[in-house]
Amino acid sequence: MFQGIKAISFKGVWAHDRAAMAAQGSLLGLSVLLINFESWLMKRIVAAATSDEGHLVLRFHPHPLVYRPKLSGHRCDLCREKGPAMYRCQARADRLE
Repeated sequence: MFQGIKAISFKGVWAHDRAAMAAQGSLLGLSVLLINFESWLMKRIVAAATSDEGHLVLRFHPHPLVYRPKLSGHRCDLCREKGPAMYRCQARADRLE
């Protein structure tokens, strides 16, 4: 957000030198792109570092169960309850998809 405000209100030496105007404008635009790339990269790194490996509960299922927050049309094998978020077997999901 700071970079966006800076980009809107930036006053450089543009009136005096056209080459400086092109360089400053390009670098300012590049900084916005790099900030977005850094945000995307950090989101991926945090998601990979905090991924759930699953919970093995042999009483319920022979494979580890992994929490999935976005499921559509999935029913629990034990209670037949339907919901948008629940634990699911990753081994079965890989076979079905």
